[in-house]
Order: sequence, then structure tokens, then C-alpha cells
Amino acid sequence: ICQSALNRRFTKICHGENPPYFGCAVAEAELVNPVKIVQISVSCKEKGILKALKSVLTEVILHDTLLTEVPTVE
Repeated sequence: ICQSALNRRFTKICHGENPPYFGCAVAEAELVNPVKIVQISVSCKEKGILKALKSVLTEVILHDTLLTEVPTVE
């Protein structure tokens, strides 16, 4: 769910006006049980790396904040 929500948000940002990157995606995989890895791939203009990274990291932080502040329904 987290991965899907972040990917939707990244897609929305890259389709906006003056986006910080051309495309961005997050993926999760199991490296070795029980170790999981998370990969974030970003494509951006050559001189836009810092702007793209700042945007991506901001979204990850905001997403994490939302997950920790919203109570889980069981």
C-alpha cells in the first residue's frame, strides 16, 4: 500500500507544471529473508539532481509522517 501511494504521488508530481523530475518510482524487494530493500529511481535534468532529490525525499518524509499519525484500523 505504501509503495503504491508513493508511486501515485510521484506520478502526479511529474505530470504537474514545471516538475522537478521526468519520472520517479519506488520498488521493494526481498534481498534475503528477512531483509528487504527499497529502491527509489528518479530521472531528471542533468542540472536538476538536487531539486529532484529534495522533492522525492520531502514526499517520503511526508508519507512517513502520515503513516505514523493516522491510526491503523484493525
